[in-house]
Amino acid sequence: MAVNRQTDENGKPIVVVGEDYSWVKGEVRDLASMFVDSESVEEIGDPSKFVREGSEVKLRFLPCGENERIYFRGLGWEHFYMYTTVFLDIGVRFPFTKFECGVLNQLKCAPTQIHPNAWAFIRGFEILMEYLGTTPLLEVFFSFFQAKGVRKGGVVTVNSMQGRALFGLYRQSYKDFKQMYIKVGCVEEQFPFYLDEFGLERFPLYWYSEPV
Repeated sequence: MAVNRQTDENGKPIVVVGEDYSWVKGEVRDLASMFVDSESVEEIGDPSKFVREGSEVKLRFLPCGENERIYFRGLGWEHFYMYTTVFLDIGVRFPFTKFECGVLNQLKCAPTQIHPNAWAFIRGFEILMEYLGTTPLLEVFFSFFQAKGVRKGGVVTVNSMQGRALFGLYRQSYKDFKQMYIKVGCVEEQFPFYLDEFGLERFPLYWYSEPV
């Protein structure tokens, strides 16, 4: 039985039994977060700035332990991981929209399991549909985009179908994005916004070994 050593939000070691991360690609397995203390997290800014307009969700950003990795599975629903560039540069807000949750569920990917360029495509598609006055649909999105790199144990990319490019690649520098991740959760007195009324995940919170 596999034993994986992790740390909680206070940096204290915990042990999760039964997890096997041998499928995770080496370049991901070795990358610790750049946000390992409260001071570095505070530099991101007030979490309320990244809440969707009209939402009553109250966020909290948490540092990651030095031995913690982005693909670790938590013991419950305390948090999920997020690349900071996705909400700082691309403009994704919390909570995710129904469409954004739908894409993650369709791909069977956690938010950090897909490349930030994929988030740029997702957000760009939503903005285009809003401009056209129509609802963004998964069927339409996946008629223009396809996932690549699944079942390789790394970050999944989303590319345009051949001859059906809607957008160019988002070319902001992503030199260190794989280490720029934090934990996102809600304040303790609020029901987690990433769960539905039945207590089920609205989208995959943690990495899956076999994305779709």
